Amino acid sequence: MRKLAEINLEDIRREMEEFRASCGSVMMATTGPKGLLASYAPYANIEGRHFIYISEIADHYHNLRANADLSLQFIEDERKASNIAARVRSNAKAKARFMERDDIFEGIMNIFEELHGNIYQVLRGMEDFHLVELNLGEGSFVKGFGLAFDVEADGEVVHKKGLEGMGHR
Repeated sequence: MRKLAEINLEDIRREMEEFRASCGSVMMATTGPKGLLASYAPYANIEGRHFIYISEIADHYHNLRANADLSLQFIEDERKASNIAARVRSNAKAKARFMERDDIFEGIMNIFEELHGNIYQVLRGMEDFHLVELNLGEGSFVKGFGLAFDVEADGEVVHKKGLEGMGHR
């Protein structure tokens, strides 16, 4: 295991951003009229901006309309993880903003189609589907045992320590 002095926090921040950008979907926790809900949505990171595309049929749509605050989890596919107990993951608090159907919408949907396939030729025309931008705040990034980091709202990364400044005991 690497020592704290050997960990470059700027490299960790970049790794976290690359990991998030590599995910094709994101887990979401929302609250709304029906209470708490865990779900997921197709996801795209486009030039550092975060987007999901969701249907009005989904409960998380109604939750986000009622309360724009949500929590996100980006998580490594368990089939690719070297250890199921130490999957790479990143959490973030976020604020949802529903996007208008304009030229920006069309450009983003072109990228969704490139990333996620031709189904988006159909979905983009369905009026009950909505593009949502997620503005990420503070969160965390975990690469494995002893490699857990807090992420401040401004993007600063801090190595997370356990009790008495130590890692796992």
